[in-house]
Amino acid sequence: RSILKEEPPTDNVQNFSLLKSNSNTYDEREKENLKNKKEEGEYTLKVSNGRMINVPISLEDPKNSDYHDRHHYFVKVGCGDNYTVVLTYFGELLVWGSNLNGQHGTNSDEIQRAYKEFFTTGLAKKVDNMYTMECFPHFITYFGIDKNRRITNFSCGARHVLAIENGLVAYAWGDNTSGQLGLNLQKTERVMFPQKIIEVSGMELVECQASTDFSIILTKSGDLWSCGSNRDGKLGLGMTDPWKIIYVMTKLSQPENVVKVSAGPNHVLAICEVKVLDENIFDELARIEEEENKPKIEKKDKQTDLYSWGNGSLGQLGLKKLESVNTPAKVEIKGDFVDISAGFEHSAAVTSEGKMFLWG
Repeated sequence: RSILKEEPPTDNVQNFSLLKSNSNTYDEREKENLKNKKEEGEYTLKVSNGRMINVPISLEDPKNSDYHDRHHYFVKVGCGDNYTVVLTYFGELLVWGSNLNGQHGTNSDEIQRAYKEFFTTGLAKKVDNMYTMECFPHFITYFGIDKNRRITNFSCGARHVLAIENGLVAYAWGDNTSGQLGLNLQKTERVMFPQKIIEVSGMELVECQASTDFSIILTKSGDLWSCGSNRDGKLGLGMTDPWKIIYVMTKLSQPENVVKVSAGPNHVLAICEVKVLDENIFDELARIEEEENKPKIEKKDKQTDLYSWGNGSLGQLGLKKLESVNTPAKVEIKGDFVDISAGFEHSAAVTSEGKMFLWG
């Protein structure tokens, strides 16, 4: 990778970002406020020379970027191993950080062009060979409104990325050592540019989950697809070989009607909608007579069930046993679940009534 040669001067520290502010020009008061922020050490993306930045900082207005005339708002952010991806309101992706496994979805030439003024005017400098061009936020140029490739969702894995374009096409790039990209590339360890996942593209896609060494995609019809490492059965495909690698996106036979999924490093949680059966006429008459004088409560026609699979050695599956499961199993807790999260060794779920469940 190319290495920057010198450290940027303090006066130009604001140039190390790509997010435009809420206005195209600053008035004198805004300029003074920005100057004060810079003097306080809070202004924009600072270069830390390998040191930690232990206070929150913001991305501000770039003055010398090719993209300085583009106005963006961030709507989603994801972090992987030493890299960051953000989604703009207009469906574009920006990325910075490590590109060792192709997480940037581009190459150094693209970054060089995006920041050509830094490298041609001497504003970009180096100290102790610490900085590469990948440190600078830049767009993944494959996507964009002008190309009719608007990203509607994405997910950062440890060293790979999944993205959904226009709710219909899935892409993957980055680390592929465990087949987690789902591109059927058995001899390719990394993919440097976004590649279409054929098996699910064309379906209505609502969610993608990129984990450490496997991936999961959820369709609008409630089906789950997975690929990558099957260690501990976390692909949910019922395979008994814990070291099996699946290189193509494969549909799970169960559960059905999934509305939300969360993939941890070694296990998965899913929320499924279940239609409530209608009462027979006699039960309904008895209920009406019993509750005639009670205030009317709106009856839901659907409820939710919670499923889990993968590593359960520490109880993170919530199945009352400390063992792994290679097919989705129902977690025996009642509630109208609206959110879930599969952590490293534990799990959490939240209901519509505001209750939280934790286990593992």
